[in-house]
Amino acid sequence: MAKKLKILLVEDDKRFGESLQRLLEKEGFDCIYADKPQAALSFCKLHPFDIAIVDCMLPQMNGVELALKIKEFFGPSLVLFMMSGIYKDRNFTISALKKTGAKSFLIKPFDVADLVSQLKEMNKNVSAEPVLSDNALKNLLLQENLTQNLVYTALEKMNIVNGQELPVIFNFLLSFRGAGVLNIKSETSEISVHFAENSISIPMLKCTGPKLKNILISKECIAQEDLQILKMEDTTIERAVELNYLSPHFGNTIYKEYSLQQLHTFARNIQLNISFKAGKIEPQSIVLAQKEIDDIIYNWVLTSESIWLKTYYLPYTQHSLKKMNTSQNKTQLFPLVSGNKNILSFMMQNKSLEEVLSQSSASNDDTPIRLMHLLMIYREFYIGTKSNNINYGIQIERLKKLLVAMEHQNAFERMGLKESSSDQEIKRTYTEMSQTLHPDKLKDAPQELVIVSTKVYDKIQDAYNSIKTPEKRQDYLKRMDVQKADKLGQANRLIDDATNNLMRGDLSAADAQIQSALLLAPTLPRSKLIHTWHQLKIKKISAADALKNILSVPNDDKESALYMHVRGLCHLALNEFDKALNSFKNALVKDPNFVASRRELSVLSQDDKKANVSLLNADLRDVVGMFFNKKPKKK
Repeated sequence: MAKKLKILLVEDDKRFGESLQRLLEKEGFDCIYADKPQAALSFCKLHPFDIAIVDCMLPQMNGVELALKIKEFFGPSLVLFMMSGIYKDRNFTISALKKTGAKSFLIKPFDVADLVSQLKEMNKNVSAEPVLSDNALKNLLLQENLTQNLVYTALEKMNIVNGQELPVIFNFLLSFRGAGVLNIKSETSEISVHFAENSISIPMLKCTGPKLKNILISKECIAQEDLQILKMEDTTIERAVELNYLSPHFGNTIYKEYSLQQLHTFARNIQLNISFKAGKIEPQSIVLAQKEIDDIIYNWVLTSESIWLKTYYLPYTQHSLKKMNTSQNKTQLFPLVSGNKNILSFMMQNKSLEEVLSQSSASNDDTPIRLMHLLMIYREFYIGTKSNNINYGIQIERLKKLLVAMEHQNAFERMGLKESSSDQEIKRTYTEMSQTLHPDKLKDAPQELVIVSTKVYDKIQDAYNSIKTPEKRQDYLKRMDVQKADKLGQANRLIDDATNNLMRGDLSAADAQIQSALLLAPTLPRSKLIHTWHQLKIKKISAADALKNILSVPNDDKESALYMHVRGLCHLALNEFDKALNSFKNALVKDPNFVASRRELSVLSQDDKKANVSLLNADLRDVVGMFFNKKPKKK
């Protein structure tokens, strides 16, 4: 069913404005009229307009300036019409059209039937599809039918992206056999990724010093005691091999690992500059196999910030998820998919995003949103039309969870932003959240929903008011530093208590402390490590996923006893006993009083002794049996 085009009409002549509004509504359009610029900008916070018709002669602000401000809310998807009865000069009209990108300049008095005809022509192909964003990359997730050319066009428009959008770029280029060079640049580093239809290659980056030390620790290819002796400040792989600290065949493996680590770090940047140049290219030093590419994308999805993901999809919460007819089900082997068949089955029923997200009872369980994001990146689902049946109960529960989470979040976290977010990104996010969550949009909704929505919106408004200008942000960040130090202190104390409870086997008490720590400091590496430890204990996470989880923590935190211990638990669950033994030993090198690792070593030692005794007894029985020409007894 076609939707009504939503029109914003801005005209200071009330008689003409109201008359034109009635005529447009009579023709079947949804028209909102504003007689002042500020009223128009207020409406932009509440409504996703498709079209704006703006008079050039307005009080307090000229029409061209207002049109540019309106376009900041909606981006290139908004269609503009300028009009004037005073500014009729051809040079002015050409300048106004060029500055605003307007579709047409209407000189009063104009033929209203002509305007209506243009609007109806535009309305022919407009359906209830999601409103397009000014983020061309994000719009690809809303399309059922994509082509290589559409992917290329989106990348041409996106010279600045959030690092968490890299998995979308990578897999879309691979899915549509893109060929060319993707250049990715952060404030501190740069990398060129070569795409050749269905493969990726990256340069071999060499590392020395502390960076090399961190990789040697993570790959467990050198003994901890040797690392203590070896001076790493100016050491290279070649030097470590020469001194017999490292086997020669590890060289390329280490360099490859470092190159992959560098690629991974780009996904943690709030802002990246990218450029893509299509064309046939030669592969670079490291050609990645499909399994390695999938592992990179999967790890990026697992480590994406849940707050960012929820904000990213917020405008589409009431839209349905649609299964792709061309889906190849490539994700079935990912633990996130295979371990959540119930959520996947629910998604297959054309449920709304809001209903899918409601499948988690815990406010901080981000499994549904990560699963949904992964499946859309791999083109197994896309975002469809807005659902006609709104489940108010689910909406109320979702907003209640959001409200609880906001109580513990700073202004940036409430809006799914980072402290380094630009003015443009802050304003765009605020606009999207306002248009989705403003209580004035809840017509005929239950009173409880209106009350909760108002509280949520007030939190967002407070957050935006605190950071909307550079001056306000600077002042807020100073205050936040004090609060952050206090929160980190509380979180670290909770983690210490949770560690003690895990050692004592009190999993319930540890869980409550971990959840509180995650609310206080969700990005604190110790929070992630202790949470993974607890999930392993209650068997809520696979050992493989747990290992990927902890490998994503910053390198500096990989030298702690806690990291070594959790890594040992991962290896133990994978039946990699030698690696587990080494990790627990390394934990005790870091902290001789880390009781949990000492206990695990003792258990491993006892198991080893039992195994040796069992083997010895079996051998003796076999020898005695053979001596008396008898078969050994079966156990």
